[in-house]
Amino acid sequence: MRREKFLERVRAVIASPAWIIDGNYQSTFPERFEAADTVIFLDFSRIACIVGALRRLVFDGRKERPDMTEGCEERFNRKFLEFLLFIWSYQSTGRKETVSILNSEKSGGKTIYVLHNRKEANSLMRSIASRHPDVAGPDI
Repeated sequence: MRREKFLERVRAVIASPAWIIDGNYQSTFPERFEAADTVIFLDFSRIACIVGALRRLVFDGRKERPDMTEGCEERFNRKFLEFLLFIWSYQSTGRKETVSILNSEKSGGKTIYVLHNRKEANSLMRSIASRHPDVAGPDI
């Protein structure tokens, strides 16, 4: 039931006129990609992603962050180790499927950004903020 509820929520979001979904939900990526007009793919290295996760653990650990579900806290436990393993294996699993979809003929007419590091991501955020100050966010 939990999976069905998740799919129901994703489909409700992508049916709305404007939306942003952050996250790597591989099972819904094709459906989200089809509905999107713009895709931002953070194609960061394994090391950068693992360092980012460890930094969040050290600096934000045991605190709730605005980007996390209420009641969740970042802590060093079995789930965190599984997350690190997911990050490490993503390059040889999920990334290939994502890149294939981004390169497919379906991408015609979509705006696609592939960013390889935080400098590129922050540059894009500043560019968007200069055109749309109401959606400005912090550097990542």
